[in-house]
Amino acid sequence: MILNKESIPNSLKRVEVEVEEWGGSVYVQELTLKGREEFFNYITDEKNKASSSSSQAKLLSLSIVDEAGKTMFTTEELMEKSGTSLSLLYLVAQKISSLDVDSLKEATKKLKNLMSHTSSVN
Repeated sequence: MILNKESIPNSLKRVEVEVEEWGGSVYVQELTLKGREEFFNYITDEKNKASSSSSQAKLLSLSIVDEAGKTMFTTEELMEKSGTSLSLLYLVAQKISSLDVDSLKEATKKLKNLMSHTSSVN
């Protein structure tokens, strides 16, 4: 079935993650395309390349949201939080936005399969 614009949902995946050290939970949400672009621009900027911590904080600043889906922290604010507390959130953010190694391998596999079955339309 071919979809039209109105039939495509505008929803993002979101999971609630318990952070014991914080005494509660937060939402980690899938990145929008705009968020992905902001993240990739950040990590490819020369001044940010030296710090994997700031790259992790950037991804989390775009992924940790409140109930309304609004981001809660800046990159700088997250740089001051416990790395232990943020480790799980970082792994969840990678997975939910398909930025982890397994997701990238699966996407590559799907692309290869799609390309091998693509027919030209005239």
